[in-house]
Amino acid sequence: MQAEAQRTGNLLEALDYDETKRRALQRYHQVLLDVLHVQREELFVLRRENVFEEEMLRHQEAQLDLDEAKISHMPH
Repeated sequence: MQAEAQRTGNLLEALDYDETKRRALQRYHQVLLDVLHVQREELFVLRRENVFEEEMLRHQEAQLDLDEAKISHMPH
């Protein structure tokens, strides 16, 4: 995951993008993080209501953690 984030960072640094594009990328990353937050809240509700097995919920939560880490380590 770190290698992928580094490759993405290197590609972005190689691109000639202006401040407007940089702000748009920051906003895009923030929207993705907001979506992950909402998904995490929904998992909490599902856990509380015992809708799914705990193992399945833990797996989904771990995936959210990975997605969040990936987004957070991307250059802005």
